[in-house]
Amino acid sequence: MAIDDPLSALDEQLTSEDRASDPIAQRFLALARLLPSPWPVDRLVERLRANKLERIELLATVLREELKRQQEGLADVRKALPDPEGNTMVWLQLVEDGFKKAETIRSAERVRRIGAILMNALMVLPQVNPDEVEELMRVAVDLSDTDVVVLREFVRIEGAGVTNPRGRMDRYDAHSRWEFGEWRSLGISEGDLQSTCSKLEGFGLVTRIAPPNNLNILADFETRYALLQKGQRFVEFVKSSTAKSSDTH
Repeated sequence: MAIDDPLSALDEQLTSEDRASDPIAQRFLALARLLPSPWPVDRLVERLRANKLERIELLATVLREELKRQQEGLADVRKALPDPEGNTMVWLQLVEDGFKKAETIRSAERVRRIGAILMNALMVLPQVNPDEVEELMRVAVDLSDTDVVVLREFVRIEGAGVTNPRGRMDRYDAHSRWEFGEWRSLGISEGDLQSTCSKLEGFGLVTRIAPPNNLNILADFETRYALLQKGQRFVEFVKSSTAKSSDTH
């Protein structure tokens, strides 16, 4: 059976289940009925269902297109795996989790990132840990476009330094490399940059670094951060196959 066949079957099953029973829509309807009249309750419920199905279909479309594009590479992957059928089943379970995450997202770009993570997980050899893939998808749900742009800038200026045993650049090197970041060109204020970095730190993608010992402790300086391996891994996994062909970073 072709690998896109079980994906289509899974998509059809989820869509059928959604049509048969939608607990979120049911609760939404119950709450909407408590609002002062007149409210277009029926239209609101239909819009809720349509938006959710649209996001599910977007992820399915992304995966189908990538699967068709990567057929030759998928054949090589199957040959290299000791248990290709088992690997496919694990991946489909991750896809199901991806569909469930996609239906809660407003941003189409975040849905596409989940699709890229799933495809990269399927194509990477040796195969990645499914728990890591789940974690990367969870992060993809919560990071905004600005968060990802900032993280990519970290990879650009510090990516070569995260392969050492510490999993990040040495403190002094990371502090110095920060100055090479084109932060102003990202179109965000220093305050927003600090807020974004703090958020990225919360997901374990970057870590704040203490300033060098030769700085005056009374000086007013910005907090600087260092890229972690998980942050670099996330950026690698959210690249689509199309982006890989044109992205040189």
